[in-house]
Amino acid sequence: MSGKYYFLSIITFGIYPIIIASKAKKNQQINTQLSYSSKAHLNVDNFVADLGGKDNLVSVSSTISTLNVELKNPVKLPQEKLNSYKIKGAVYNGKKINFVTGDNAFAIAQEIKKLIA
Repeated sequence: MSGKYYFLSIITFGIYPIIIASKAKKNQQINTQLSYSSKAHLNVDNFVADLGGKDNLVSVSSTISTLNVELKNPVKLPQEKLNSYKIKGAVYNGKKINFVTGDNAFAIAQEIKKLIA
């Protein structure tokens, strides 16, 4: 009987954890692609008009979730207006405004750049 217990302990403590670890390694996947929305969710013409028009824009850039705008004459948009554009928040820093828009900031920046070009 001791041989039987010896065999079972080898299976339980030796081979079984190795099998479980190899299955876990196969199931582990790493997402290396960055996803963002390619569609602007707001009316860019009205948004630029609320910022003071095309002539008031100095530069426009974006990160994955933030739209960065530099203006000649800063304009502070009320929260109701931001909510109507589905903008989650804004940080005002002198002539620069950072709008938290979500994953479509790149699409909005591209649309604004087309408009002012």
